[in-house]
Formats: sequence, structure tokens, C-alpha cells
Amino acid sequence: EILEQAQLPDVVELRMQFADWLLRNGFSLSMAQDELSCAADMLLEFDVESEEDEEEEEEGLEEREDADLTSRGTAACSPTARSLRSLRASVASQKALGLTSGKGRPKNKQPAKDDAGPISAPLGACHYEALCRVFAAKGRLGSGEEMHLALQTAVHFAVQFFACTVDVVNGFVEAEAIANARRGKEQGAQGRKEGDTEQNGPQDAAGTKTLFGEKSDADVVDRFWPCFAMPTRLADWAFEESWPWWGKPAFAEMLARTEQADIFVGGLAASACHPKAFARPATTFHMLVRLEDDLEEHGYHLWALPILALHMQLASTFTGQKGLHAAITCFVHLRLARFASECQIRQAATSAMSKAVEELAKIPETFAEFEEELDSACKQRASQDEDHDWLVGFEGRVAAPWSCSVLNTYEVWAALAKECLRHGELWMACKVADAAAHHARKRGDRRTMRSVLLTKARLAWLEGKLQTLSSILREVTAAEPLQAAEVATLLADVYKQQQGAANQILQDVTSQLGKAAGFATNELASSCDYVLAECSLKWVQLQDHLARLSSVRLPAHEWTSLLDSAFRLYDEIGERLKHAGCHRRRIALCVGFAETVMEALEFKQTQLASTKEGEGHLTLDSLLWQSDRLLS
Repeated sequence: EILEQAQLPDVVELRMQFADWLLRNGFSLSMAQDELSCAADMLLEFDVESEEDEEEEEEGLEEREDADLTSRGTAACSPTARSLRSLRASVASQKALGLTSGKGRPKNKQPAKDDAGPISAPLGACHYEALCRVFAAKGRLGSGEEMHLALQTAVHFAVQFFACTVDVVNGFVEAEAIANARRGKEQGAQGRKEGDTEQNGPQDAAGTKTLFGEKSDADVVDRFWPCFAMPTRLADWAFEESWPWWGKPAFAEMLARTEQADIFVGGLAASACHPKAFARPATTFHMLVRLEDDLEEHGYHLWALPILALHMQLASTFTGQKGLHAAITCFVHLRLARFASECQIRQAATSAMSKAVEELAKIPETFAEFEEELDSACKQRASQDEDHDWLVGFEGRVAAPWSCSVLNTYEVWAALAKECLRHGELWMACKVADAAAHHARKRGDRRTMRSVLLTKARLAWLEGKLQTLSSILREVTAAEPLQAAEVATLLADVYKQQQGAANQILQDVTSQLGKAAGFATNELASSCDYVLAECSLKWVQLQDHLARLSSVRLPAHEWTSLLDSAFRLYDEIGERLKHAGCHRRRIALCVGFAETVMEALEFKQTQLASTKEGEGHLTLDSLLWQSDRLLS
């Protein structure tokens, strides 16, 4: 009953929060997915109802346009050849301007009794933003084809976030052009009555003379349509100048006029360019970062470009906070440059990187602006302890909730430091990571602190500071599956350098991951995060096995047995990645495995060539058979 009486956006947010609570308290993964599906279905059913309510309105417009086409024969240029979505936007705009009323009737005609009642509104930008977050969360919880479909659907709704606003503005331009045309006709008719027609000639909608007489509505529409066009290809999203809503004075002017005319049903939140389009900006920022990481992991670099456009639009909502806005903009430009480079869109990559370099140089200058804010936050937390990693749940420890009602600048710095590391900007990554760690430690934000510590650990590894790396990782007392795998991999690298037992660390962490998945629910063991974490650890163990084959002289039977165990472990990892839908990671593993095994076979071939009779049953022919196994 509470959900039925609440507003639609509130219900959607509540279901998403409830899904998070179910996951943290060890409930079934399917229960959390059901809550997310219900939240998405509520919005999608709302959109379907609005389409059904407007079908008759659209049919009325199409009949009038088809009749006009029959006399003019210009079907290719008519609005009837355009998308249904754009036509709905035009209908809404014409209704707002008073051009139509009811089911395509003239404004002065009274509607029938059966036609009474409001018409449902289509979804706006705020709804599409919520749908994007819902399917991004479903993508993290799912695996296989379901996960890929959820990620693609999240990108689709990110595109719709902008498309709905562009369509409404285009519809407003069309409706305004038709209104001007009709006004011109009325003025022309009034002029003819007064005898002005013979002196001035017929006039068009703009009041200028024309040699072809009065223009029809379709003529005027064709002159203005389309005013603003969405990017037609995924690659076009890499160019900021292709975004009609970004830095275009003409679009900004028409959007302001559209908002003044109250065209957006549902208020300004339905406009993609209004800050109210993001109901929870802090949650949206972190969700977009994770969504971009997921798309990159699965090779959807082109699909991530619309998400980066949405991320950039989110940054514009913080224009009043210069430091936060600069950090988000720099972060997005760095990612845009890297993704565009991966997609071989060199011009866009160069443009984005040049902007990122200028913005990145100014980031350290903003650190001093937040010291006063940090002191105030420390005073408020004087009587409080650090955030807890765990809480006591129904059946033991559960993950503590993540409070992100407000987006703090140091949280953006943590993501920015990691992105700088990926670009090789090590000095700037150190500077930004130190600033983020300083704020996170004083505020008691352990979740952000974990992310910063892993970045600092990577930097220490690149600098060869093994003792510093070990001391940094000791501070990580809790971690997500992928973070735990990263910690174990770094520790294993340290132990290898110090001739320690690296395999024992990897086996212990793998065992703990299995226990964690079993404690929560067996369904979590098949989720993409758990599979990637588990396979990352097993891949490091596999590399250790293969390294022994090509570096140590072993007896023939032991060498063959070790190679067979390596193939079995490789098959196991490959099957796990295949069922989880991690095809890009599986391909990378296959290439790396084939390269390492070939090195081991060449090493053994060199040893066998020095002995004429071979080493027992291990001969050159058997090595050729082993190499054929790589092709199977």
C-alpha cells in the first residue's frame, strides 16, 4: 500500500535501495534482481501506456499529412516519414501551443464525453537516468547473456536520456513554425479583405513576399526540420561537437523557450539539460564509473561513449562547485581520450587528451579550497568512529551500507588518480591519490580509502618500493571480490621478488572468496565479479606453473605431468569465463596461455635436441602433439 500511494520516482528509488539491502544481508541474488526488474517494469509500463494513449492522436496527424502528400507528392520530406518518437514530441508541442486539442481536432471543437481525462505523458530524462542506473546494477549482478543484455540496455537508456530532450525541442520548433505559418495565413487573409493583396502580394509565415503563393504547414516544417540531430553512429559520440545540447547557443535558446512554454511533461526534470534530471547525482556518478568499467571489461568501448556523454552532462550539474566540476570534467576527458584511442578515433582522442592535460594541471591548485570544509567535517565527526566495514546482520556479518547522499570531491579524486595511473601520469596520480587519502582518512571513509590504497599500492609497485607496498596493503582489512583479487596478486608479486611462497597466498584468497560466496548465496558464485576475481587468481597460479616449465630442467615425467595440469587448469578457467559471459577476458587468457606454452615447448625442444634418444617417452614428436593441443 505504501508503494502504491507513493510517487513513481520515489518508488523506483526505494526498490533500488531495497535490492541493495537484500544483497548486503545475504538474501538470494534473484530477490535483488526481481526488485530491480520491478523498478524497471514500472517505468517501462508507464511509457507503454503513454504510447497507447497517443496512438489515435498520431493517426489523426498522419491522416492529415498523408492527404497533403497525395496532392504534393513529397513523401520523402514529410514528417510522416520521420520517427514515431519525433512525431509524439511534435504532438505534445502543438498541444502546448494550442494548435491541437483532443484527438487531432481543431482547438475550438468540443471533445466528446468519452475523450475526457488527461493523456499520459511519455518518459522524461529523469526516468531514463533511473532506468540506466537500474540496468547498470543488473549488469553487475548478472552473468552470461543476461549481463550483456543489461549493459547494452543501460547504454540504450543513456542515449534516450538525450534523445527525448532533443526530440521535444525539435517538436517545439516544428510546432512554432506551423503556428507562425497559420498566423501568416490569417494575416494574409485579413490583408486581402482590406485590399492589400494587390499591392504587396501574398506573404509567407515570416511576412516576406514569395512568388509561389501561401505555403502549407508541411512546407514550413520541411524548412526547419530537423533543427538538431542526435549522433547517428556510436563513434560520433566521441566528438563533443556532435552533441547538439553541448555548447550550442541555438539549442540553448530553443531549450529555454521550450521550458518557458512548459512543454516538458513532468516539469524541468524531464529535460536532460536541467540539474533535476539527476535525482541522486552522487549515486549516478559512482554507478556510471562502474558501468564504464564493465563496458571496458567486456570490450564495449564504443558503447561506453554515450555513457561518457551522460557523465559529462552530470558534471554540468556541479557548475556551482568549481573544484568538483573541474575534477569530474577532467576525469571524463581522460576516459574519453583512452576509449577513443582504443577505438582508433584518433582525432577525438587527441582533442579530449589536450583538454584533459590543461584541466589536470589545475587540479592541485584546488586542493587548498577544501581544507576549511575538511576541518568542519572533522569537527562534526569528533565524537564518531570510522565507518565500519561490517555490521551484524541476521546470520552474522554483513557489508556496511554505503552512504553516498552527497558527492564529495575527494571521491572523484580517488577515481581520477586511478585514471591517471592508467594513462601513465604517475606524478599526478601520486599527488591526487595523496590528497584523496588525506581527506578519506580524516573523514573516516573506509570505502574510498580502500580504493585509494590500491592505487597507491600500484604506484609503489611501479616504483619498486616493495616494503612500502606491503605496508600499504596491510591497511586493507576488507575488500570487494575484485579488490581482494588485486590485493592477492600484488602480494604474490612481492613474495616472488623475495623468493617467498606466493602460491599459498593465492590459494588462501581463492578459498576465502569461495567461502564468502557460499555464505551469501550460491548464486553469487556465478556472478561476473566473483568469476573474474576467481579466474584472475587462478590465472596467476597458472602462470607460475608455466614459468617452471620454461625455466627449470625437470625430469620428463614431471615436466609432462606439470604441463597436463596446466592444460586442465586452463580449461577450467576458460569454462568459468565462458559461462559467465566474460569472452574478452577469455580471449586474452587464451592468447597469453598459447604464448607461454610455446615458450615452454621451445625451451624443452632445445633440451631434447641436445640428446639424440630424448628423455624417456618425451620426444620431439610428443612436443609437436602438445603444440597441437593449443589449436584444439
